Amino acid sequence: MPFHGREDLIKQVIQTRMRFQKYADFANATYQNLLTEKERKNALELQVNECASLYLENTGKGTFNTRVLPALAQIAPINGMVVEDFDLDGNLDVIFVANDFGNETSGGRYDASNGLLLKGDGKGNFLPINQYKTGFYVPQNAKGLAQLSGKDGSRLLVATQNRGPLKTFRQSSSSFKWINLQPNDAYALIQTKKGKTHRQELYYGSSFLSQSVRKLALTGQEISIEIVDFQGKKRKIN
Repeated sequence: MPFHGREDLIKQVIQTRMRFQKYADFANATYQNLLTEKERKNALELQVNECASLYLENTGKGTFNTRVLPALAQIAPINGMVVEDFDLDGNLDVIFVANDFGNETSGGRYDASNGLLLKGDGKGNFLPINQYKTGFYVPQNAKGLAQLSGKDGSRLLVATQNRGPLKTFRQSSSSFKWINLQPNDAYALIQTKKGKTHRQELYYGSSFLSQSVRKLALTGQEISIEIVDFQGKKRKIN
């Protein structure tokens, strides 16, 4: 139901308390008796038809394909994530942190995740890679995940855990190179040795409470890079 101010909100809270004298009554309330017929008539009614974590592919002209991520990505709410080529095969992968400890005690924590790497095949499919192979382990109330460039050219992933330790993971490779981005850069068109071209957005804030370094990480699989800014101006990277 739309509220137009603090007084409307207070009025609705008082009415709800008058209708439901006990917590059990409110717990068993339905849409029909939660609001009056008049309130339902003026309410904005929405439907939820998908609760899974998804990969959405932009197919152009305002259309999208959706694919549900693997089961290990569904066991807790995903928060911070970084999309990069972590195994240096020319395909983008996804690494993320998850969990939420801020729920009601009756429902318990959403704490089943330890963080996860999803290996991409370049066709929209993802294979979960466990912690014993990746070494990426973030088991607590994890929120933010950001990518930084190390002084030696390595890739650093920094993960935050609410009321827990900050965790840093290092991936070193002689293939890594970093391209400094300009403030107005919007996205990059990257052609790889496999003959594929993908568009990589250059975000200011790429996931929940996260902002990676404003650099483009190259892995040695690239043969052509074109960067486009917010005004549509293009430049080639040699």
